[in-house]
Amino acid sequence: YQRSEGKAPNRRHARTWLLKAAALGSEEALRQLGLLYREEFLADSGSAPVLRWFEMAADSGSLDALVDLGLIHEE
Repeated sequence: YQRSEGKAPNRRHARTWLLKAAALGSEEALRQLGLLYREEFLADSGSAPVLRWFEMAADSGSLDALVDLGLIHEE
């Protein structure tokens, strides 16, 4: 739903499924929620929701989320 190859992405459905996966402990879903919110808040990638999702993903062991946090703090 997030990428929707061949058709327009449906962020609302993507968010719904990512939230379900995150609730089950998926570190990648936590990171993807951070990426989704970063796209929505394009002007402010350091916004609270973006940071919160990346921090939860990093706390769950996502090295990619750690890199994302580092890039945000360099901005």
